[in-house]
Parts: sequence; structure tokens; C-alpha cells
Amino acid sequence: MRAAQQHRRAASLGLIGVLSILALQAGVRPASAAPANGSASVGSTPVQQAADDLGVRDAAVDVAASQLASADRQLGSARRGAAQASARSNRLRRELTDRQRTLARALTSEVLASQRADAAERRVQDTRSQSKAALRSLFTQSPGDGLQALAQGGSLAELSDRVNLLSSAAAARARRLDARSAAYRSAAAQRQALSAATSSAQSAAASVDEQARQAGAAAAGAVQAEQRVATVRGDRTRTLTAFHAAAVASRQRYETQLAASERTAALLAARAQQARTAAAAAVRSAAQQAARAQQARTAAAAAAVRSAAQQAARAQQAQRATPLAASSHPGKGAAPPAAPPTVTSPPPSGAGPPSNQLLIVPIQGTLSSGFGYRDDPFGLGRRIHPGQDLSAPLGTPIVAATGGTVALVQTPDQSGGYGNYTCIDRGAGLSTCYAHQSAVLVQVGQQVAQGQLIGLVGSTGASTGPHLHFEVRINGEPVDPAPYLP
Repeated sequence: MRAAQQHRRAASLGLIGVLSILALQAGVRPASAAPANGSASVGSTPVQQAADDLGVRDAAVDVAASQLASADRQLGSARRGAAQASARSNRLRRELTDRQRTLARALTSEVLASQRADAAERRVQDTRSQSKAALRSLFTQSPGDGLQALAQGGSLAELSDRVNLLSSAAAARARRLDARSAAYRSAAAQRQALSAATSSAQSAAASVDEQARQAGAAAAGAVQAEQRVATVRGDRTRTLTAFHAAAVASRQRYETQLAASERTAALLAARAQQARTAAAAAVRSAAQQAARAQQARTAAAAAAVRSAAQQAARAQQAQRATPLAASSHPGKGAAPPAAPPTVTSPPPSGAGPPSNQLLIVPIQGTLSSGFGYRDDPFGLGRRIHPGQDLSAPLGTPIVAATGGTVALVQTPDQSGGYGNYTCIDRGAGLSTCYAHQSAVLVQVGQQVAQGQLIGLVGSTGASTGPHLHFEVRINGEPVDPAPYLP
């Protein structure tokens, strides 16, 4: 019974543990620039696996809790049955003890009565022997001898007394025999009752043992259920720990990648600013050169006008100085005045409109995630995806979407989640960037042409499978690549 109580106490503690487990709630979701569409075939993430395991553990906890509750109910029923059987067994044992005492007293009384009856029977036998001897002597002797014997034996009253004594002794013996027979019958009845009580007590004891066995089995089942609950609780705790660790790691990767993206934006914005500054300086220099050329052309035109005026004045003076010559040679006229030089306007300054040439798709792959807000593949909710994810087999060639200068090349340790990362500056503030490469085939400062091989598709950094994360940045800020692609 003490072991059963210990098992029941352990089962109750196990049930409390199950209720504590079911009260636990957790939800942390971690992020990355990886394919979120099912067409990417990039597999499940560690956090998703942890979430699935957590669901399995929760279901196992519910099953174990149900089993423990059933075992506890069975244990309670067995405990009540055992208590009832124990009370019944104790009652039967007390009754058996009382009957045994009564039987012992009856046996003692029977022995004493038997002893008294035996003593009385011996006395009766002795008296009967003496009487038979006296009667035999009377009948075997002559009448005279009989009378003599009676005379010798005493008076007739004494003989009558002796006969009465024999009759009384016989009656007493008969009564003792009846009492002894009654005592035998009572003892037999008590023995039979004792046997029945013993059988009943044995049956009750067997029932108690069976109920105790059932209670022990129920207690063992409760202990096993508690052990299963403890195992499931440990598994769930480990799953939650792994889930939180993965969430923290994913959040750190996301924050690192965000910081790297901001550094890349700052770098490309600085390059764009430098390009704009250089372009503005070139425009100012061209304007100054155009102004100087305009001044030179204006001065040359003024000098030509002055020279023409001077030549016209000299011609007029020559005409006035030779009037007679003109009149004496009427067939020859004066030379016509020189025409003023033609002054042309300088061409307008400034560059022409920028080229509208489109980018080209950098790999032969499948669009698995576009630009904009989406459900983060690492469970950090809806977040902005600053580019396009193009799913392709590992090692697929990556070509430059546009020509330009390689402005940035970073390793996974430097890019903060982008893995092997490359950015090409086309100029005028436009850049194209390529992330998660398995290999980078260009260097910073290298000039590349549109369509030139620059790397290979991979899954480095915060990625869930082989793909290319492609970005278009204007002045360092990511924009939707779709309008720039054919």
C-alpha cells in the first residue's frame, strides 16, 4: 500500500508537470534574402524544422497527458477498490479472529467437559461393577446366602440407596453424554463457520491482492506515462531552445545583412555622388570653355567688322580722291565694297539624352521571389525584399546585366548575409548587384562589358538554396529591377 501511495503521488506530480507544459507558449520567427516561392525547391529551413518538431512534441504532450489522465483515473478507481477490499479484508480478519477465539473457548470447554464426563463415566463404571458384583453374588448364592449377604451388606435401605445412586449416576452420565454431543455439534458448527470465514478471508485477501496488483499496474502505467511526459517535455524544451537559437541567429544574420546593405548603398551613393560631382565639374569646364570660345568668336567677329569698316572707309576715300579718273574712264566702274564676314552662332552646350538601353537577365533561371514586401523565409514576418531571386542550379554562369566598373566585391564574412557579393557601377547613379555566388570571377576596379561572365550561382550567406539575388540600385538605394529588364 505504501508503494501504491508513492506511485499515486508520483502520478499526480507528473500530471501537474503536464499541465505546466501545456501552459507554455512560444513564438519567435527569424529572415533572409532567400527564395520564398515553392518553385525554388530550396528545402526547409532549420527554424521551420524546429517549428514542425515543436508541433509534433505538442501533439505528443497532449497524447501523453491524455494517457496520464486515463492512468490517473484507473489508479483512483483501483485505489478506491483496494481501500474497499482492504476494509473488507480487515473486517473478515477481525471476524476470523473472533471466531478463532470462540472456537478455542469451545474446544477448551469441550475438553473440560470430556474430562469431567470421562471421570463420571469411570465412577459410574466402578459403581456399576460393584453393583453387578453384588447382584451376581445374590443370584449365584442360595436364598439364605443372599439374605446373609444382604444382612452382611447392610440394610435394605442401604441397598436401595445404592440402586438409586446407580440410577442417578447413569442419568448424570446420559446428561453428560448429551452435553458432550451438543458440545461436539457446536464445535463442528463453529469449525464449519471458521472454515467458511477462513475461505471468505482468503477470497478477500486474494481480491485485495488482485486489486493491489491492478493498483500497482496502474501506478506503473502512471509512472511510465509520467516518464513519457518528462521525455516529451525534455524534447519540447530542446526544440524550443533550438527554435529560439535559430531565431536569434537568423535575426542577427538579418541585421548584419541590413547593415551590409546600408554600407553598400552608402558606397554606391558615394560613387554616384562622385560621378555627379565629376559630371558637374565637366559641365562647368565645358561651359567655361564654351564661354571662352564664344568670347573668342565674338572678338573675332568684332575685329572682322572693324576691319571691314576700315576697308570700306578706305575704299570711299579712294573713290573721292580720283573723281577725274572716274569721269575720264567711263567704261570702268569702281570696285564694289567688300561684304562683311558672316558670323555663325556657336552650337548649344550640354550632353545629349541618356541612352535607354535595357539591362539583360543575368542568368538562365526561374523567378522565385520578386521585389517588395513578402513573408520572410526565416520567419521574421513580412519584410521588404530589395531585389529579385532567380532560382538556378549550383554553378550556373552569371553575366553582367550591364557594363561598367566593378565597384564592390565582398566575401561572406564581409557582406553580412549576401554571401559572395558583387556590385557593378554603370554610371549616372545606376548599379547592379549579385549575391550568394559560389564564385566571384571579377575584381574591384575591373571594367566589364554587358553579358560578360562575372560569377557562378551558389548558396552562400543567408540562403536556403542555390539562387541569385539580383539588385538594381539608384544612387545606392535598391529599386525594382523589373522595369529595367526585357
